Amino acid sequence: MPSALRIILSAEEDRTLKELSCADKVPRRTKQRAIALRLNA
Repeated sequence: MPSALRIILSAEEDRTLKELSCADKVPRRTKQRAIALRLNA
């Protein structure tokens, strides 16, 4: 099994993903992906 990818977010990237996960006009799937990326970082 391949090892998990490890990502490092800059402060700006983290802020953008946080805004995406809280926005009302963003599709649900996009919100879930933003949350997953933040958790992985």
